Amino acid sequence: MLTEPTWFKGFLSDMKDVRNKVASMPRRPAVLRKDFLIDEYMVYEARVHGADTVLLIVAVLEEPLLKSLIACSRELGMEPLVEVNNDEETKLALRCGAKVIGVNNRNLHNFSVDASTTETIMLNNAAELERLDCMLCALRWTPLPPFPSLTSPPIRPSRHALAKSHSEPSSGTPLRPSWG
Repeated sequence: MLTEPTWFKGFLSDMKDVRNKVASMPRRPAVLRKDFLIDEYMVYEARVHGADTVLLIVAVLEEPLLKSLIACSRELGMEPLVEVNNDEETKLALRCGAKVIGVNNRNLHNFSVDASTTETIMLNNAAELERLDCMLCALRWTPLPPFPSLTSPPIRPSRHALAKSHSEPSSGTPLRPSWG
């Protein structure tokens, strides 16, 4: 759940609502707090509002803080998803003890997208990932419409768009949700 209110129009209350909606499902999905977490308070906040895990973005965290946030997450019973975009970030994540690493094909410094990023990271780090018993995940990137102006109402996908976005067409081309 996106919980960053300024640019992504997400709120902790949204995450709590989702957790409450899925709580009774026999095989419920995990609830992840997706935000720019920069201190332990935000990890605690995520847990209190129903998160099963948190996203830690290596591009915005220095090594001591990343180690601290991984440790804090584990103390609360969560294994964090640690996001990387290149070999340097991957090596940093591994040094900090990450066990679940997600590759974002979008570079957060220049916003370029390179679909080969995941494969490159996997090939360059396969032995170390296996030695440390780490899971590497490809985080699918789908372009969104341009950011709204700050005075626009929040963009929320329609229920129809959400249902469609979870299926793939027979051509293999990912569906992009319509925004309404």
